[in-house]
Formats: sequence, structure tokens, C-alpha cells
Amino acid sequence: TIVVKVGTSSILRGDSCRLALSTLAALVETLTTLRQAGNRVVLVSSGAVGVGCQRMGIKKRPTSLAELQAMAAIGQPHLMRYYDELFSA
Repeated sequence: TIVVKVGTSSILRGDSCRLALSTLAALVETLTTLRQAGNRVVLVSSGAVGVGCQRMGIKKRPTSLAELQAMAAIGQPHLMRYYDELFSA
């Protein structure tokens, strides 16, 4: 089994905190190739808080636990949708 951990800084553009779709697409392509070669692959992805902040137009990462949880709750389904669309393409 190959475990791939992707951090927030890898999937968000540092300059704008926008989702780096080209990076996600390249990652998905690589993981798909590994699966097609017969490997078991697990993707562990951070970034839900960052995507939540992006969706809400928040420029600075929250510091309180409640705000972090709220941003993660907002960002997680959007992040999963991006992955789902890319893996389904």
C-alpha cells in the first residue's frame, strides 16, 4: 500500500490561497497511474480549512478552535468534490 499525504501548502497557491487545481490534477493522474499498475493507494489530504477560508473570502487563517472547525466544515465537502470530479474524469 502506498500512502500519499498532501499538505495544505501543496494544494493551495501561496500567493492567493486559491486551490491549485493543476497540482490536484497532476496528483490525481499520478495516483490513477499507480492504481492502474496494481498498487493499493491511500490519499490523505489536508486543506479543508484553507478551502473553507477561500470559499468564505477570509484572507487570514483563523486561530480559534471554533473558527477552524467551521472553516473545515465548509471546506471539506468542496475539497472532496474537487477530488471526486478529478478522479471521475
